[in-house]
Amino acid sequence: MIAPGVQVRVDLARRVIMLQLNLELRAPTGAYVSPPKKPRALDWHLIQITPEVTTDNRLSGLAVLRPSLRELNESLKAQNAVLRKIFNISR
Repeated sequence: MIAPGVQVRVDLARRVIMLQLNLELRAPTGAYVSPPKKPRALDWHLIQITPEVTTDNRLSGLAVLRPSLRELNESLKAQNAVLRKIFNISR
């Protein structure tokens, strides 16, 4: 039970966000990249887009469109559901 469509969706969402970050847009409101200040429970938006994004301080404060973040969130949830079915993990 492999779902390549789900992985393609995650990959596309990550690529769209990376394209937006490369535009280096800054906005006073909206979603933006920021490193966590202190350890806390893992939230979906803290998941690495790529290791390069996680370690690149130049991206701090750059704006990303909310629909792109929603798509990333939904695609990661779909990926998680597929993996749970594959590994038979129940919540």
